[in-house]
Formats: sequence, C-alpha cells, structure tokens
Amino acid sequence: MTLAPIGLRLHPDKTRIACLYQGKEGFDFLGFHHRMREVLGSERVATTYRSGLRPRAMASIKAKVRDRTPRGYAGRDLAIVVEELNPVLRGWGAYFRHGNSSRKFSALDGYVHERLAKLASVKHGISGRNWTTRFTYEWLTTLGIYRLTGTVRYWSANA
Repeated sequence: MTLAPIGLRLHPDKTRIACLYQGKEGFDFLGFHHRMREVLGSERVATTYRSGLRPRAMASIKAKVRDRTPRGYAGRDLAIVVEELNPVLRGWGAYFRHGNSSRKFSALDGYVHERLAKLASVKHGISGRNWTTRFTYEWLTTLGIYRLTGTVRYWSANA
C-alpha cells in the first residue's frame, strides 16, 4: 500500500467499494455526497456529481453560529458579534461553495438571520416571534454580515 510508509491506514468500517454506475450508489467524502449522474445536453454519458452538503456538515456550522450568538451576548455590540461570525461563515462558504450547495447556503443564511434577530430582540427587550418584520434583510445588510447566498461556483468544462 502507498499509505503505510507515511503512517496512514484505511479504516475497515469506512472503506468500501461503491458502484457508481448510473447513480446506483454514491459515497460521502469531505462533507459532500459523490455519485455519477447523466449530463444532459452533453456528449459525455455521465460525470461525477457532488451533491448537497451532508447533515453532519450543516450541524457543524449551525453549532458554530449558535456558539457565537448566545443570549448571554445581548449586552455586546452586534458589530462585534458580526466580526466574530463573518470569518467562520466566509471560510465555511469558501470550502463548500463548489458543488450544489445553494439550497443549504440559503437555509444557513436564514438561520444566521434568525440568530442575530433573536440576539437583537433580547438586547432591546423586544418579545414575540415577529422578528422578521422588525429585523429585515436591509437591517441584516447594514450589520455587514457575510451572506452565503449567491457564492456557489458551479463546475464548467470550459472554465
């Protein structure tokens, strides 16, 4: 094996042979699910397709957002919270932007919006679930939060 000289070994529970023919099976690797899919309108019969993020990857980023926006931070300035949150979102988005992640990115943007709106509600002593009308997209934009929506890069054979 080529892995043994550098001290690596395959994990028997995680290692398997997957049949990728016609998308019958796929495999999870580095937070994505990979499988073969037909390419419509192309001369190629099939290509490897990297589908959406795995639930474990989404849970990981949501936990990071939750850790950086606890209710105990209500006394802090929201600009400081956004400064701490932006590098996490930017780095995570840069890693997962290659592939079909736009739906997950949109869901995560909504989650970040909700967490910041709840934090602002606690900060200003506002109760109720109608935070969407008080803390709108424009409010979120003025805070300077990094938005993941629109950052997905789709693979192109010409690029």
